Amino acid sequence: MSGLDPRQFLELVVRPALASLPAHLATPAAEQLVIGTAAVESKLTWLRQLPNGPAVGLFQMEPATFRDIRDRFLLGRPAFARAFELAAVAVVPEADELCWNLRLAALCCRLRYAMSPRPLPPAGDVPALAREWKATYNTHLGAGKPEHFEQAWATLIAPANLWSAP
Repeated sequence: MSGLDPRQFLELVVRPALASLPAHLATPAAEQLVIGTAAVESKLTWLRQLPNGPAVGLFQMEPATFRDIRDRFLLGRPAFARAFELAAVAVVPEADELCWNLRLAALCCRLRYAMSPRPLPPAGDVPALAREWKATYNTHLGAGKPEHFEQAWATLIAPANLWSAP
């Protein structure tokens, strides 16, 4: 089974989504964390959680998390709210939009990490990115482990050499 091409996903989805945010949120570390999240959560393939879970989109975001971002986190953060409004198609989007609106999905993934008070790990430090994914995105309640992120990175992202010179 194959999913999306990681280079196209980075260049056509992740970078444009992050570019709509303040520059300090659109760093190589942020790109790596967002694309790594899609790799571990959906293998860059699945749009609904298997077998019957509530999570949706390539980032497998739960509807409750999406609503928390939309209804609470964006309040008082006009730059984030504007990026969200520009990415969304619906005036008041619902979580199902994350299945087909890849820009909104990538943006919401980055906003989920922005909700954490911790700074992002350095770019290129995959074990630290994996720990941040577990702590912030998968949380202590999730079944994922940092090793799952690292394995997804090694099999799906690393072979594409996305951050090396062409």
